[in-house]
Amino acid sequence: MANATLANPSPPDTPAIARAYNGMPQRNAPKSASEAPEVRNLPTAPALAFQQAENDSERFMQIVQNATTVSSHYDLLLFLQSKIQYFIPHQIMIAAWGDFHSPTLKFDLVSALPGVRTDLLAECGIESMIKDYFKRYLAGGRQPQVIKGASIDIDKHVSCGCALHTAMKEMSSVRVFGVRNERDNQESLYICINPVRVKNCKRSEYFSFLVNSVVSQIDVAFRKVAALKRPDCALAEEIMPMLDSFSEREQQVLKWLALGKSNAEIAEKLCISAFTVKNHTHRIYKKLAANNRTEAVGKFRQLCA
Repeated sequence: MANATLANPSPPDTPAIARAYNGMPQRNAPKSASEAPEVRNLPTAPALAFQQAENDSERFMQIVQNATTVSSHYDLLLFLQSKIQYFIPHQIMIAAWGDFHSPTLKFDLVSALPGVRTDLLAECGIESMIKDYFKRYLAGGRQPQVIKGASIDIDKHVSCGCALHTAMKEMSSVRVFGVRNERDNQESLYICINPVRVKNCKRSEYFSFLVNSVVSQIDVAFRKVAALKRPDCALAEEIMPMLDSFSEREQQVLKWLALGKSNAEIAEKLCISAFTVKNHTHRIYKKLAANNRTEAVGKFRQLCA
């Protein structure tokens, strides 16, 4: 049989078959523009940044709305565990306000960790750590501060077996924020403690602006809740204004003396030696015209009457 050369046949005349034929791809036929595969337009970097900023704004507005509903410490806990965690992740938040150069400094604590509660602050001597963070905050021009190695930092101030200090030993970073009230010339400090170290990732200026705005909402929420009373606060607030002749350290020592602490316990709480505490007590005795600890505490309490 003779070899035959096959050529593309002409499309049949039958309309249905012709339509099927025309729909088949032709061998070696170039694709037209309409037949090219669809290419999706991926969002550009500016578009992604805009979308992220929009999402962040929605989170912030939810925080503003939630802040208006805070009326108790439980509300405060729920508030801090919500959208706040996106901007400022933390497991422990300590709020401090008032005169940071006075032993009557006020502070509060909010945490979901078991046993980590405000009433611990009366006994664990955390004031020195808070005041140290405040000094760093001032040295940084009242800008947010990041302090890494929180467990090392807490050990520098005091060794305590309470739930707060035990939890602090597991933490890796501390972020310190502040709000200054120009009307009464006082500061509020917010110490956010977290086990995950803060990454040095670059954030947009808008995100940083929102973080500062979130801190303002945290300040609003804390101001709506009465501070939990610590056992030593009522005594200190009533007495310390009468002791202008005493140095700050002497006032601290006297406060703990009045609460029945020994020299060794006071030394541990103030991170000083027992010998230094003894020297302070002698000066306190002299200023109160007392011969011993019992007389000093008695005269100290008479100032309350």
